[in-house]
Amino acid sequence: MRLSSNNENISLQNLELINDLANGSINKEKFVENTDFKVDFDTFKGLLYQEKDKVDKENNNLRFRNLLYNLPHKLSKNEEALLYGELLLVGWHHEHEEMITSFQVLFKNFDESVGILVQAFKNVPNYISSSPELRQSYQRKIVYALNNQESSLKLEAFNQLLNENIDEVVADLVRRKRDSLS
Repeated sequence: MRLSSNNENISLQNLELINDLANGSINKEKFVENTDFKVDFDTFKGLLYQEKDKVDKENNNLRFRNLLYNLPHKLSKNEEALLYGELLLVGWHHEHEEMITSFQVLFKNFDESVGILVQAFKNVPNYISSSPELRQSYQRKIVYALNNQESSLKLEAFNQLLNENIDEVVADLVRRKRDSLS
């Protein structure tokens, strides 16, 4: 599988290195040794979306994962959060839980994080929603990420989640986190 570029600011040499990084034949350190190229927001998003539905025999999208976590970029923290937020709401990759952790740790000061997490809670990917245990674990993780947000909007978000048709264990956790804010 090869990436293509409609973006004239990616040289053929850099595109080859990006493909090698995506394939896992080089790591981030080797990539950086060979080029100082860093992707901007639109290029990064375009490269990641080219990996849509490209899975291996075990249904993993390792190329997407390798690019998402290893391709050097020049995104601001807000741009990175927006990109993660958009990717969190699509179901064609398996990085949702790791992205939730990013919202809990890295993007807790980003105003839009609360809305993104609420949407993620409501739109559980198929590979997670197929198992009640996985769904519960995923939604609990989102509740913890919401609770860690440094935003006054999280109280409203917890109330909104309680209006959803959710597992009682998750609902109890949401109530506890909501009540701890009062």
